[in-house]
Amino acid sequence: MYSKPAAPSARSPILSAFVIDRASGTLVEKASPTGTSGALASSFPHWACSPPQVPSQVPMSGVFLLQPMSSQVLIGAVQAGDSLAVAESLLDPACIAMIDVPDGTGFSALDYAIEWQRFPIAEMLIERGAKIAERHLGSARLMLELMAFGALSLAKTIAGQRRDALQAGSLLRVEESHDGEVPLHHAIRYADAALIGLLADRSSVGLQDHSGCTAFHWAISCGDLAKLGLLLGVLDASSDDHLILDAQRDDGCTALMLAVDAASDAATAALLRAGASADMRDRCGNSALHRAAARGSVPIVLILLSAGARTSLKNHDGCTPLALARLQGAAEVGAVLESFGAIG
Repeated sequence: MYSKPAAPSARSPILSAFVIDRASGTLVEKASPTGTSGALASSFPHWACSPPQVPSQVPMSGVFLLQPMSSQVLIGAVQAGDSLAVAESLLDPACIAMIDVPDGTGFSALDYAIEWQRFPIAEMLIERGAKIAERHLGSARLMLELMAFGALSLAKTIAGQRRDALQAGSLLRVEESHDGEVPLHHAIRYADAALIGLLADRSSVGLQDHSGCTAFHWAISCGDLAKLGLLLGVLDASSDDHLILDAQRDDGCTALMLAVDAASDAATAALLRAGASADMRDRCGNSALHRAAARGSVPIVLILLSAGARTSLKNHDGCTPLALARLQGAAEVGAVLESFGAIG
């Protein structure tokens, strides 16, 4: 976790003393702030940035500024949420050169834009070269927040830089979830394939949220075969990745069982080809074949049987898939099961 810049109770006394003349694009002085110059200077935080050397002090109305004025004006415009003032500041090469300089509390203009949810301003700053802090690249909370606010373009930018940093080994700490919520799951529900592709990797697709669901559960629940295909594409069939497909949510249901319940032939077949087990059982002891038989779904039953699903498994009530099919009056399913040697 990282600290969040607190909203100021009032504008900085130095910032409130100067404004941008929108006609000329220059910084002009307003009326001097109240209080002595000494009190004003002592109330202003010391400039902290990289490189470490203190910049030349610029006297204005008896006040020595310990941070570059261009950086202060930019941060002040971001804090005020003034997109026009930010855009005007970014026309100044001196401001661009100082775009990543933090204030006395250690936060840059982009830090404020992101934390105070000024996302259009954040995009503007990134386009002009502002560097995204490592704490933001690795933040699951931020990614969830961006999707909640519909800032998908910024989410893709940050996710793309996150992926590049991970591949380069320069990003060491990543939060994969926040309060039991996983960004990839939200992307599956609310975003497009581009963002899913940036967030999906072998570690994220197997993460389970507070209800035990993985990305595969959500893709099946959304009924989106294209998104399911993206997720399956990051798995390695030669490894133990099939265990990810067999992850169970709180009721014991696997992604394959959801595909069976949705009567999705394509999703069922795709999961089985990727290595999902047909014989996992839910909290009631039912396998995917039990669930398909109970629903009278002949195509799904055939797909499961062709993949080697066992017909002899009994649920907690002692019923086999054939017994369930008979109880439900699914005669055609019963006949298919019997043709594969099912008894019960």
